[in-house]
Amino acid sequence: LLPKSICRLIADMIDAKSVSSFASFEDVLFDLEQMISQPWVFLHDSKCCFRATASSATTLQFGQKYHGREKEASTLMKLAIQIMDPKYQLIGVQVAFISGMAGSGKSRLVQSVADNLSSLSGWIVVKAKFERVHGQRSPRSILSSMFNDILSYLVTLKESHNPVDVAYSQRVSKRIMESIGTDTLSELVDFLPILLLLFEGIIGEDGNNHANKKDITNWQLSIALSAIIGAILNSGRYIMICCDDLQWADAASFSLISDVLVKVGYFTDIGHCCLFMGIYRSDEIGYERLLSVLFPCLQTSSSVNITERIELSNLSKDDLQGMLMVELQLPRRLVSELAEVVHKKTTGHAFFVVELLNSLLRDSIVTYCSDNCRYSWDEHRIVIIETGKNVAEFIASNLKSIEPESLQVLQILSCFGIQTDFSLLQILEKYHGGILCSIDNFIEKGILDQAGPLVIFSHDLIHETVYGSMTLHEGKLLHMRIGQFLGLELDAPLAIESVTKNFGQLHLKDQTINSGRNMTSTLVSLTCDQVNAAGSDYNRDHSQRESCAKWNLSAGQSFAGQSDFSAALYYYTNGVTFLGQDSWSNDHLLCLELHQGAVLSSFALGNAADVDRYAQKVIDNVAFEDTLDVQVVVLKSLSLLEKHKECTSRGIDLLRQLNFELPLAPSREIIGHAMASVAKLTSRYPSDHIANLCQDKGSKDDSKYTAIRVADAVLTPAYTTHSPFLPLIACEVVKFSFQNGCCLEAAASFAIFSRFKTFMGDEYDFTAGKHWADLARTIINCSPKKDPSSEIRTNLVLLLTIDNFFEHPRDVASKLIHLYHDARKIGQIDSALICLTHAWRFRLFGGHNLRLICKAYEDNLEFTAKNNIYCAKYMLLDAFLVMQLTGKTIDCSSVCSSVFGSPVASLDDIGSESESFKDNRFVGNFHLCKMLICYWNGNLVEAGRELQLSYACPSLKMPRFSLIYHTFFGGLVLLALHRQMGGSNDQILKQGRDAMKGMESWVNVSMALFDNKWLLLQAEYSACIGDHDRAQMMYLASINAAKDHGYTHELALAYELWGNYCLANDNKYSNCASSSESFRQACVYYEQWGATTLAEKLMRRHNLRMHPGARKAELLEGKSKQARRRD
Repeated sequence: LLPKSICRLIADMIDAKSVSSFASFEDVLFDLEQMISQPWVFLHDSKCCFRATASSATTLQFGQKYHGREKEASTLMKLAIQIMDPKYQLIGVQVAFISGMAGSGKSRLVQSVADNLSSLSGWIVVKAKFERVHGQRSPRSILSSMFNDILSYLVTLKESHNPVDVAYSQRVSKRIMESIGTDTLSELVDFLPILLLLFEGIIGEDGNNHANKKDITNWQLSIALSAIIGAILNSGRYIMICCDDLQWADAASFSLISDVLVKVGYFTDIGHCCLFMGIYRSDEIGYERLLSVLFPCLQTSSSVNITERIELSNLSKDDLQGMLMVELQLPRRLVSELAEVVHKKTTGHAFFVVELLNSLLRDSIVTYCSDNCRYSWDEHRIVIIETGKNVAEFIASNLKSIEPESLQVLQILSCFGIQTDFSLLQILEKYHGGILCSIDNFIEKGILDQAGPLVIFSHDLIHETVYGSMTLHEGKLLHMRIGQFLGLELDAPLAIESVTKNFGQLHLKDQTINSGRNMTSTLVSLTCDQVNAAGSDYNRDHSQRESCAKWNLSAGQSFAGQSDFSAALYYYTNGVTFLGQDSWSNDHLLCLELHQGAVLSSFALGNAADVDRYAQKVIDNVAFEDTLDVQVVVLKSLSLLEKHKECTSRGIDLLRQLNFELPLAPSREIIGHAMASVAKLTSRYPSDHIANLCQDKGSKDDSKYTAIRVADAVLTPAYTTHSPFLPLIACEVVKFSFQNGCCLEAAASFAIFSRFKTFMGDEYDFTAGKHWADLARTIINCSPKKDPSSEIRTNLVLLLTIDNFFEHPRDVASKLIHLYHDARKIGQIDSALICLTHAWRFRLFGGHNLRLICKAYEDNLEFTAKNNIYCAKYMLLDAFLVMQLTGKTIDCSSVCSSVFGSPVASLDDIGSESESFKDNRFVGNFHLCKMLICYWNGNLVEAGRELQLSYACPSLKMPRFSLIYHTFFGGLVLLALHRQMGGSNDQILKQGRDAMKGMESWVNVSMALFDNKWLLLQAEYSACIGDHDRAQMMYLASINAAKDHGYTHELALAYELWGNYCLANDNKYSNCASSSESFRQACVYYEQWGATTLAEKLMRRHNLRMHPGARKAELLEGKSKQARRRD
């Protein structure tokens, strides 16, 4: 038998009077060419034709296939293929943004690409779709579901019967475990419950015990999630992450997504294996705002490559013709007029086109004609159809044809958002009979879809139109009635049993089995969503409003326990609204709990205005001792806003109310007396007694620990602002801790106290400081109950104020890096970045290779600026110093703009901006950096000027790392200036000698740290006063000491100064080597350090030429000596 298409073609050629006859031989040729090029569409008989012949029905439904976006789909597939092909050498995460109006086919475009990639070996595709109304399905829970799906892939392989799949799952799981650790995995269980299945037997459901764990922050999440993705990518897989309806995501979600992508992109060899597709409605959010406001990191990060930006417009007439040709399996000549009419009515709006064509099928305007073996239609009927001005009006007109009872079912479903779980429908069946039996009919009509246990509106626009079919009053009334019904179910005597039974497989929150969770909480939040949508005006009865408030409190606590603070705040604030104006007098305890929850959630989200607003309500209506918890949160909020002075002042007032003895105007005498008093008190307690105080025995008095927490919240801002109250606060806390047996909680104050024992007035007492530092460590180490937060802050203070005078800079840097990782694990982002910033500063001044330091700044500046401006300022300062030394350029323009508020191109620009900071410590460090650069460049007069300016910054006298190098290089500058001025300025010489004496007093503290510096200052001083025998001896001793202790940069400097001395004295003294040889050695070690600029300047200045082979040999020799020292 001939195919029906051939029969039709012959018939149309023979019958000239037929409406489908050919107009020309060109049309015949075109039909034949179509049959040749696409025989499966235009030549072969389709199954639907045979079915249609047997009955009048047809299975055709428009929208099942994707049409008109072939170019865009090809572009995205090409990007995916390039990701898989090593020859393209892509760098960083690849990003594509797809935009268009609602119903333009964005989601279908990406879905078509996702389907193609899913069929390819090695691709994992996960999706998230944000919703307009937050609540039960908050943006965070939607992201939780998406990232859960990534791990579900590993669980599926783990349970496979294929040994290769099982081995792969085990290998990746091991990498995840090594990257994150068991403790962090346990903390992630709330966000990623699938971990319980992936690491079954390793982490348990007790990881979900919210009372015993701290809230997990977005920063912790981004680190953990990027590590998980990295482990999968590193095992030969590719991941496509798709986020739909970005216009409805919240700020926290944008931050989490961008942080994860940036971190994944930093995985050099595998970052490009991750493809991110972001979909958004262009009529609700513009591309510029999407990047500049919501996704700024993606625009500036070097680890993310925004490859494609696709904006979908309406379908053209040709697109429509192609769609109809394929779907109806007819040549172009037969569908062109239909395409013309449909395009005119819909203007090519993709979803409008699909809805109109499907309505033509449902209304039998387009039908299959068995006699002609093809689809036919009545064009006149199509022309007179009223479609409205847009797709929404058209959908609304179609809804009018639905029976009122059926429409009410759809309206009930629309109250729960775009998707509803079958388990919930079973409960709602008792509220409104007939819901379950209506679902299949709606799916058949294309109004609903089903995906597993979920019933989903087939498009956002359908959901919006169904929901909009009710008036505002009707909608709120329906929400209230549904909420009251669910509330009765919740409050029923057998509620827990029935809810657990019905919700055992509930997928509303994260589309994962909620193993180990309280199933009742899901119904509570669903109930809250309904009563909250109705509002308090529709729940006027006091007992009813109180119930609504209690439900919101329960839901808020549940989401806060899962670290979803956006959702938690939503429920807490709605609970407050239901209680009304007289809440503090009528429902005091309930109101207090709601406000406390709102304060904590607002703080977790960084919303300072809400913290202050809700906290003030508590302060105004509750007894002082009951406000302390929220007062602590307010202090921390002020500190995060860098309102350090306000925070310190407010904290001091609170401590005075807690009977801490803090004077109105502290003086040196008062501070000295307080410190002596505390030292006398604590001298009565031997170390073993202090250890007993940290054993956490007996019952606790919460008020004691609250007082410590108040003081603890003030320490950092007081330290930052150089408050004279800082030592007094530390004294009071230390005294309080001994008197009340809570030394562990006061460990940070012990560390602060050790810092002030080290330096008071103009004297340094390192022995006393070391004693108190050891005491602080004893408190941390001997306590059976570990407090990671307190331990990190205590160790950080000790490393930066005490240990840096006793240990090699590289050893301190190594400890800071370990501390950085510890702080990351518990989400202490500020402490972590302080550790990271100072670690690289210690490495810089400790002689670490400058090229590696330069790379570290390139990798970390952007992230640091985003999360901590204070640390970013210092990192930028050091970065500019490194650029001066190496001659390399670090692109930090965007970081400078975010930190300083204006473009900064040089160190001088930073100097002009620093005046506005009113940060004495930063200004002092700026002048120190300028002095170093001027000194190394040989500009002694300018270096001397910067040194004098630095003397006006008292912060440089504090026992910090900068004090060491301010003293050392300041002394070198002064002594060199004295010689340059002909030895006529005795005042400068005296200042240089004082620096040398200061360094001499520190040598006994740490020979490894101060020996070579003190010897070099002695050499320079001896050269100034003409003691040449001692000068020669000290130069050589300094060179040897620098070699012994591994200070490459100071070894280079010692060789340079020794060369200067030999050159100035014409090499006439017996121990003088050739100045040229000394300068060559200096160049070798400057090069080894990475200070290429200094080496090249020195070579030009002294007209040196070095044989590359000899230079390399000397360089290797220098390295081997340092290697022996480290061994």
